Amino acid sequence: MKRSEPVEPTISEALIEVVSAGQQLVVDRVDLALIEVRQVVAESVTRAAPLVCGGLLLLIALVALDAALVDGLARLLPRPLAFVVCAVLNGALGGWLVFAGMRRRTNS
Repeated sequence: MKRSEPVEPTISEALIEVVSAGQQLVVDRVDLALIEVRQVVAESVTRAAPLVCGGLLLLIALVALDAALVDGLARLLPRPLAFVVCAVLNGALGGWLVFAGMRRRTNS
């Protein structure tokens, strides 16, 4: 039996192989990018969950404190005026927090 020697591919076959390998490389990179994006999103959601829950609990506490403040002020002032005083206090506190946050950001 005679062994046949390997046949070298033609230039067009070699180019087809190069193009196929290049396409596969692009597909693999896109798949890797998708996996990385999914991982980043999952980590972000995991980190944000306690922050969101804490924010909701703080909001509930603020509403309860506002209700108590209005109820307490309503014993001294008419109820509509008690709501106005509570709203002004909340607005002043919120404005101060925004101002402080902006000032801190510009100083950084």
